[in-house]
Amino acid sequence: MISSQSTQRPMRRKDRELSREETLTVIRHTPHCVIATVDESGTPYATPITAVLFEDAVYFHSSSDVTGRRYQNALQNDKVSIVWIGRGETAADELPKDFSVNYASAIVEGRISLVTDEGEKKRVAKAFCLRHVPQAGEEAIDKYYAAGGKYVVFWKVTIDSLSGKARNKQGYFNRILAV
Repeated sequence: MISSQSTQRPMRRKDRELSREETLTVIRHTPHCVIATVDESGTPYATPITAVLFEDAVYFHSSSDVTGRRYQNALQNDKVSIVWIGRGETAADELPKDFSVNYASAIVEGRISLVTDEGEKKRVAKAFCLRHVPQAGEEAIDKYYAAGGKYVVFWKVTIDSLSGKARNKQGYFNRILAV
């Protein structure tokens, strides 16, 4: 079961807190995010990724270079945090009275693991491509995976907690759900 709020700290601005479903909507509509890993000495390392929410987990692909920093961090410490910024724009219509930003963001805390099961890897690859390049079509995606799937590395982040926050959330949700 995925909790809808981090166990670390309560949200300070409850009036801006997103529901679980709203938080998942931010994730589903934001293609890129930043994952933070930590090595065994506690040194953080954050990198941008392109991810997909699939079967109650977050998946992303990466290089198969086992000497890479993110790869090594994941092996040393499986705790990660992922941040999506679905909206971030100056609230220009409120100037000069208020200086603020309208935003919508989501944070997942979880545990990372390498996807090693071939069946899971194939399902994830298809879900990933359908999310990010749906115009390619399922047949082309299947063909592409058959030719190069063995070279693709996928990581799974099992979600321990998620939270979301937004200012002027109605403007954000009206815009993304109208598409």
